Order: sequence, then structure tokens, then C-alpha cells
Amino acid sequence: MTEFLPGPAFEEAERRILRVSETGEPEYTELFVALPRERAHAWAVDVFPLKDAHGRVHAVGMVGNDYSEQHHSRERMALLGEARTRIGASLDVAGTAQELVDVTVTVSRFADFVSVDLLEDVFSGALPGPGTRTGPLSLRRAAQGGTRPLPPGAAPGVGAIHTHPQSSPVVRCQVTGRTVLGHVQDPDIVRWLAEDPVQAAYARALGTHSLLAVPVRARGVTLGAALFLRHSSSPDPFGPDDLTVIEDLVAKVAVCLDNARRFTHERGIALTLQRSLLPGKPTLHPAVETASRYVPAGGNAGVGGDWFDVIVQRSEQAVVVRQGVRYGGDDVPVLGELDVGDAEQVEGDQRVGTEAVVDAVDRDQVALGDDPGLLVTEASVSDPISQRRPSGPSGAAELCWR
Repeated sequence: MTEFLPGPAFEEAERRILRVSETGEPEYTELFVALPRERAHAWAVDVFPLKDAHGRVHAVGMVGNDYSEQHHSRERMALLGEARTRIGASLDVAGTAQELVDVTVTVSRFADFVSVDLLEDVFSGALPGPGTRTGPLSLRRAAQGGTRPLPPGAAPGVGAIHTHPQSSPVVRCQVTGRTVLGHVQDPDIVRWLAEDPVQAAYARALGTHSLLAVPVRARGVTLGAALFLRHSSSPDPFGPDDLTVIEDLVAKVAVCLDNARRFTHERGIALTLQRSLLPGKPTLHPAVETASRYVPAGGNAGVGGDWFDVIVQRSEQAVVVRQGVRYGGDDVPVLGELDVGDAEQVEGDQRVGTEAVVDAVDRDQVALGDDPGLLVTEASVSDPISQRRPSGPSGAAELCWR
């Protein structure tokens, strides 16, 4: 066979033919053969002996079946399957982008190098504004990875901002909203590498020959772009089948990235509200002395946090202590409204005493339409001038729970 079909794959097939002729036992193997300017083909090869009636081997037959389409389809399905289980587990923008890199480089070997560049607004949780963006365009590197170590200075580091020229496929895919499939010798790619020395140095160092630039779009908004490269170690260029599967994959990742962006945005709002509720400098009052302390709740606390307010009403003051029985960022705006509403309603109430304070708190909570199980309220009213405060049978301050 090697007299007319040279190459390591055919040498392996010839060794199997000779072995079958000696042992008389059939063999099966799978070969991947890459012909010049063609994608590697997957072959299923059966080598079997031809015997006479006495069981003696007189010849060896071989049947090869080209199952390249089934093989590549199976690889694409495996890639999407891995993506479903590995991507989107965290609500972190950079972490989600790195999961895409790991799946397409380390797990499936779909590409030899992958980078994900996103608009700066995405990292802060803001929604990028609408409109067409043209180059030069500055994007922050969210994640990157490859099958080989990066040469020094050959690519921006994770977290670095890189300015892509207008000729860059990263910019073009965002402007057009369509994936760019290119070869390193295409005129557009040659012009891009001439204008981007960082990418050109990387392409020369590792022998980049094929690329895919895919826009990262979610809910009609462009968040950035993902760039997939193949080097000389992977002779097969990207093809139309690769384009189809990677567009589907990036579309799913884009939704996960947008979810992470929205979580970052909402978490930032919650933290801002929480900081605004923290006590500042204590207010000096001749009738009462107050102090404050802030202790963050632990992960196993089981409550949303406790706080108290001191509300001065004419000559009396009310101390309102509230315990959150749920926890989470959604409760913070409600707690802030209740905090303000307590003071307003107690000051406008002509009655004095514990019941008046708690009734005001109840009215405020009902007016907000909040879940009654959100809070447990404790209140006490005292007169610092007469040093009188309601007390129960044990002599302790009267506390009213709702």
C-alpha cells in the first residue's frame, strides 16, 4: 500500500495488513488522514483475512468507510453538550467568559486559542448603549487561553484594555452583527495584522492560519466579541460547519454573560442601599444617648440582619428594633422605606406608648404591600424626663412584638 499511498496513516494500515496475514485474525481501526488543502477525513477501516476451506490465509482484504460527516457532527454535539454542563454556573462576567475558553480549547480542542473581549460597561454591570460601533474600539480582555504558552507580549493580558483597529475582525463582527470567517492570507486579515502589531506578533509566533470572530449579543445588545484561532498544529481551517456550531454556542454564552452583568448591576444597587442604611455619626440629643455598631451577617445566620431606630416624639422617644427573617438584596429597598416611614408616622401620631409605635410600623408595612413574614418588630417607648417607661410583671421594659 505504501508504494502508492505514502504517509504515516497508510504505513499503519500496511502493518495491520501484514499482521492479519500472519495471525489470521481480523482487525479494526480508525484513521484520520489529511490531504493537501482538505480537511482531515475520518476513516473506519476493517482488515480481514481471506481463507480457504482449510483455514489457510491466502490474501487480506481491507474496507475503508469515510465517516467524516458523522465524526464531525458527533464532535459538534459533544461540544454543545459540554457547554451546557460547564458554562453559566457562576454569575461572574470574567468567570463565565473563562468557561467558554476552557470548553473550546481545553475540553474540545475546537480552537488553539480563544479570547473574549467585552465592552467596559459590562464589567460594571451597566447595559452598553445602543448604536453601531466602529473602530478603533477599546475592549477589555475578559478571558483568554490556548493550547500553547503565549509568547511574551504577544497578547493582552486578562483585564487589559486593547484597542482594535477598524479593520479588525473583532470590530467588523460587532458592526455587522455577523460572524467573520477568515484565513490569514485574506486581504482583510493582512490589512488588520499590519495595523495591529500585537496580534501580528502572536500570529507569526504560533503560525495562525484560520480564525472566527463571533459577536457576543444578548437580548439585542452587543456585549463584545469572541475570537477563535487555529495554528499550524491544527491544519484544518475553520469551515461552515464550525461557524454554525460556534454561533449557537456563543449565543448561549452571551445570555449567561448578560445574566452575570445584570447580577453585578443589581448587587451594586443592593450594596449601595445597604451602605446608605449604615449609621453615620450619632445624633446628639439631651434626653437620650445612642451608639451604633455594624456587624455583617454570616452566610449561616438565617436572617436578613437586625437594626434599630431611635425616634424622638416630643418629650418621649421610641426605640424600634426590627429583625429580618429573610435575607437577600431584594429586601433592602423595602427596609429603607420602612425605616423612613416609621419616623414619619410616629411623629404624626397623637398617641404615645408602645402600641402607637407598633401600630404605625404595622400600617407602614401594610401600605407597602410587603410580605408580613418579612420582619419581626419590637418597640419600646420611654419618657427620659420623668424616667418613666412601661414595664411588665417582671419589671422589665414592655416590649411589643408583631
